[in-house]
Amino acid sequence: MLVGIHDQAGSPSDNWIAYCETHGVPYKRVNCFATDIVSQLRDCDGLLWWWMPVDPKAKLFARQLTLSLELSGKIVFPSFRTCWQYDDKIGQKYLMESTGLPLIPTDIFYDREEALTWAKTARYPKVFKLCSSSFSENVWLVRRRTQAERLIRRAFAHGFPAKRRLFIFTQRLWRLRRDKNMSSFWIFLKGIARVLLPHLPGRAVPSREWGYAYFQDFIPANNQVIYVLVLGGRACASRVTVRDGDFRASGSGLVELGRPETVPRQCIELAFRAAEALGTEFIMLEILLEQEKPLIIETDPYFYPDVTFSGFWDKSLRWHEKPVSPGQAIIEKFLENLPGANHSAPALREIRFDPSNVVADRS
Repeated sequence: MLVGIHDQAGSPSDNWIAYCETHGVPYKRVNCFATDIVSQLRDCDGLLWWWMPVDPKAKLFARQLTLSLELSGKIVFPSFRTCWQYDDKIGQKYLMESTGLPLIPTDIFYDREEALTWAKTARYPKVFKLCSSSFSENVWLVRRRTQAERLIRRAFAHGFPAKRRLFIFTQRLWRLRRDKNMSSFWIFLKGIARVLLPHLPGRAVPSREWGYAYFQDFIPANNQVIYVLVLGGRACASRVTVRDGDFRASGSGLVELGRPETVPRQCIELAFRAAEALGTEFIMLEILLEQEKPLIIETDPYFYPDVTFSGFWDKSLRWHEKPVSPGQAIIEKFLENLPGANHSAPALREIRFDPSNVVADRS
């Protein structure tokens, strides 16, 4: 058994390499951006590469590489079923609807006149989004028909910038005002540089989004979003609170790790059902409640790599007061799935829960 790991400092690969060295798991460092990556992996049984939120250039080929390797018989994390819909809200709409999962009612149009006709009779407010965005970037609350029509006309004319540097700057300014520490100050300074100078890796992806209009229903009276992470037979959760004066939770940094008394049971049940329907052992769902009914906003690949959850739910929805580190859980499940794996080893190392680490900032 040999594991290929794309080694990128500051990513989950740091923990995966440390795990392999601690437990004697044979591994080799590979470079997924190299032209000979398939040759590099020839003697490997699988690949660990956390590419999704790390490097924009990976979006050009990571899905294609993943599917190609899986067709050759290798195990890949994240799998193609896990990653193909990453940062693709349009794909997620079709995926949820075709599998019968409860997505927030969503309308998408590829024709300008059809969209404008719909806008005349739609009930407002609506939420307008771009297909590709994260941390609430490129998400607008549409309160009236005239605003919807203005967005539709722009969507079918010159479109929208895929990355809004001024938005990133304001988010970092908000974080500085909230935290008032050196870490947030340094992030704020980098935000100033980002406004003045484009992020070079970001140039590898399309600079503008246009040719479609995507609207979701607005669910009122919700000041929190539930995030549920499924890791094989375990589910961990968190609650993200909407900041004052906003309607968006993602990117607020106001995160509370979930427990049975704070996370509705139906959200956990839905997450396990979604993982089974989509054929993946790893999924993160963003969920809103509408009169106690859980509705999926979208899927999100983020898994809090530096956080230890105080416990987890199993598939029977029973709570286990046993700390879970998502990064470790991923590599353990990955090793179980490898051909010829010794399922009795390695033993799970002890994880100590740090109660001070109850807020994870995704902004």
